[in-house]
Amino acid sequence: MKTKLLPILLLLCVGAAHTAHPQTATTPPVPDEKMLKSLPQCAPVTIQASDQPLEEVLKQLSQQAGFTAKCGMGVSDKRVTLSLQNTPFLAALAEICIQIQAGLELLQTSDGYEMHIEADMPIKKYQLFGPLLLTWHGLATTKEYNFEDPQNMRANTKYWLGVTKDPMSHAETAIDKALRDQPVTLIMADGQRLILQSDHKPGTFVSGQPDWQFAPRPELSGKKASSLEVDIPLVTPTRLDQTTLSYTAGQSATLAEAVVTLESVNVKKGKQWNSDIKSPEFMKEYEVNEFTFTIKLIHAKVKGAPPMGAEELMPPMDNSPFTQGPEGGLLAAHELYLVGKDQSRLKCSFRGADGISSPWHGFRFDATCRSKDLKFTPHQVAITWAAGFRSLRAPMKLQDIQFEAPH
Repeated sequence: MKTKLLPILLLLCVGAAHTAHPQTATTPPVPDEKMLKSLPQCAPVTIQASDQPLEEVLKQLSQQAGFTAKCGMGVSDKRVTLSLQNTPFLAALAEICIQIQAGLELLQTSDGYEMHIEADMPIKKYQLFGPLLLTWHGLATTKEYNFEDPQNMRANTKYWLGVTKDPMSHAETAIDKALRDQPVTLIMADGQRLILQSDHKPGTFVSGQPDWQFAPRPELSGKKASSLEVDIPLVTPTRLDQTTLSYTAGQSATLAEAVVTLESVNVKKGKQWNSDIKSPEFMKEYEVNEFTFTIKLIHAKVKGAPPMGAEELMPPMDNSPFTQGPEGGLLAAHELYLVGKDQSRLKCSFRGADGISSPWHGFRFDATCRSKDLKFTPHQVAITWAAGFRSLRAPMKLQDIQFEAPH
């Protein structure tokens, strides 16, 4: 949950300190549990490990899951004993984190996206619901970037609750204000019901993943909650479409409901740092080919004037994720690749391009792909996008939560 290479979220929850007060319980609508649990996820994992190095265990899990998990800072010497059968990938990683007192983070590295297990922000409790992992971290101190005084990193000691999305899922949590405004309900050990709002200082950057922060206060410090509940709003595609284009400017493809155009392509020499902290060449600079291109995606049925029903093509959230970086809602997460003549594939990162974007003007994305193999020549661009969206709600619940007293 600390600041890294992953796009950092501006903390938008501004104003007075959070409140904790009794509220009348309401009965929320029943979610479509079957739909949530059917969303794409990493492959389940099975492992029997007895006092094995963490690095070896993560390699085995990564091979089975189809997604990379690695040792991060401060855990490379840890050993793990684990017995899991057909277990969700995120749950397996959470079990490891609890065993070795570590945290979990999805990071963007020079090689793409990876799950890292790190020594800070250890997970103490978790619940997995479909593609979402809710984690309780207890009382923790982090550093915040201060816009008003960039040289002064402010210490931030609070109770932390986080959510991590399965990296292979196309679901998008309503991050920023829409998610952090979700109230968290506590049922205390004495039966009292408290409703908490996340407490974020304005003008700070803290994490690259959705989280809630609660300042220590008498109602919480040293107390125990028998349960913690929060509803997590998320957006999922109603359908995914995909196509490939020749890597040539001006190439276009038309499907039943969309036109995809490769507007421009470019290549240049660049430099990149070795980000593997265990490599003897850590932070060494090396040469790469940097491919950049712009994609325009427009839904055919909304060409020209916006028709009735065009809102179906927009994510049903206030913070439209169309232009929110590599996990934007329109282009499905991690589903943009350059394909070589030998069918080798390189993941691309992308962000919303400058200029007007809308369902009827078209959405433009600037994409970047870096290749260490200087002989790699792009042959095609493989694109997957969402053809529409639906709103879902994941009711998450943790049991027996301890609010440690500040030291």
